[in-house]
Amino acid sequence: MRQARAEGEPIFYGDAMNAFILEHLRVYSARVAVIAIHDLTATKAIVMNVRSICQTVHVIVRTRALRELEDFYRLGANEVIPEEFETSVEIFTRLLQRYLVPQDEIEAFIQNIRAEKYEMLRTYSHRQDNRSLMSIPNVNVTCLKVQHKDNEVIGKTIQESNIRSAFGVNLLAIQRELAFITDIQPDTEILQDDLLYVVGTPEAITDFNKKLKY
Repeated sequence: MRQARAEGEPIFYGDAMNAFILEHLRVYSARVAVIAIHDLTATKAIVMNVRSICQTVHVIVRTRALRELEDFYRLGANEVIPEEFETSVEIFTRLLQRYLVPQDEIEAFIQNIRAEKYEMLRTYSHRQDNRSLMSIPNVNVTCLKVQHKDNEVIGKTIQESNIRSAFGVNLLAIQRELAFITDIQPDTEILQDDLLYVVGTPEAITDFNKKLKY
């Protein structure tokens, strides 16, 4: 860690149980947060802190037992990986998927990890073509729930609410109960309790989420 930091990698030390530290590190602008410590109480506190600051970051948690999954999902984790599984492989696989690394490269990565007894975990990022790890800068894709019954979008069509111009986000799909609406048209209406799949900057998504909640 010290060597990587000396080489210019953005590595910081601090107590993630302190919400102020997470705000200072701008966790609200992160695409993914991985919490992989052995302290169960601290892990739960960190998940709650992350969620109190930001609803858009994708939270991946490592835990020891399957019985802890429900608690972490209730606290706001997006994915929970028990240690009974191949924890490190699974975390890195999901992280690379979130950054849109091609599937064949991910599969090759997994094979290399198993062949080299996890040595690749420490060297993979330096041995791959940088283009493989590129993501669209400062853009998130996330799911937001329409909670407040009286806001600027509920009961209105896409054209009426003008989401893209008014809020700076693009609507990709709507989940309404068990149905998905992917053919978004100007006359598509947004209803309370809809789940909106949107793309935009972390700041725009956070602002839009506030409109849906309050």
